[in-house]
Amino acid sequence: MQDSGDEEFWDEMRETAGLVSRGYVDAEAEAEEEEETEATGPAAGEKHHVDESEEDRYAADADELDETSVARLRQIVERQQSTKRQATRRKVVAPPPDDHPPDASRTWLSAIRMTRTEVSLRLALHLIQQHYVNSDVTVTLTGDEMKPRPHRPIFPVEEFLTKHGCQKQGATADDWPDRYSVDGHAHAIILRDKLDDAPLSATLASGGRLLVDVMGGPTYGTRSCREHTQLRTAIGRAITFDEVRRIDVVAVAMPRSKRFRELALLWRDAPRFVASGLRLICVDRAGNVDGLRGIRSRRKAE
Repeated sequence: MQDSGDEEFWDEMRETAGLVSRGYVDAEAEAEEEEETEATGPAAGEKHHVDESEEDRYAADADELDETSVARLRQIVERQQSTKRQATRRKVVAPPPDDHPPDASRTWLSAIRMTRTEVSLRLALHLIQQHYVNSDVTVTLTGDEMKPRPHRPIFPVEEFLTKHGCQKQGATADDWPDRYSVDGHAHAIILRDKLDDAPLSATLASGGRLLVDVMGGPTYGTRSCREHTQLRTAIGRAITFDEVRRIDVVAVAMPRSKRFRELALLWRDAPRFVASGLRLICVDRAGNVDGLRGIRSRRKAE
């Protein structure tokens, strides 16, 4: 039981914060007021606002509030109305039912951004088909696009690889790792679901390993600084790989968008970046891959 001093204190705090409005009084006090009104009826000369809109209710209390409180209450009303409009739009543009899931190819392979999985698989195919590697290419599938969610399919790995001349060998669909042979080539793509080292790795003709951190991103030019942040984060992961030998090659692979190409060209010449030996690889859907020239020269020299 609060004494009169406590009640006056909290009343003053509510007034200062702009909470003395009909939608923000204590639930118990409001219930008591409704019961009293039902028993005795509205007092003489008092208007009983039953069907008022939210704006009218706040306007009725405006005389008792200062300008700051009135402005805050109006912001609350506008926010509530905006939320209602957004909810209406979501109902109009409803997701497809579970028994008719969207086409996986259209969802991922026709999107305006490339996922980590797509960049990894395209780079793996390029490394094998262009004879950059001297072993199978191991790819770890841990991207967000590989997690089943309602109304969104996972990335169509098998469909993608089959379309690009690969054939699954041995294990069943539920077993890991998966091995996909590449038509006309001795080396295959090995898929796994747990990250032990780099997301993509293979052995080069030099005997060293190619260790690649892979990132997804937009395929078009943007005006935001998000690509800078993503690329810096991926570089940080790559230079902290464990057990990297001197003959190993560490790289970061990304979509070959205009912004990523510009960043790669700019950062490749930075003195400390050159000293790190890190490579920046850009991959696109047309089969173009930038950033492997040095590896090819080393392989030919041997």
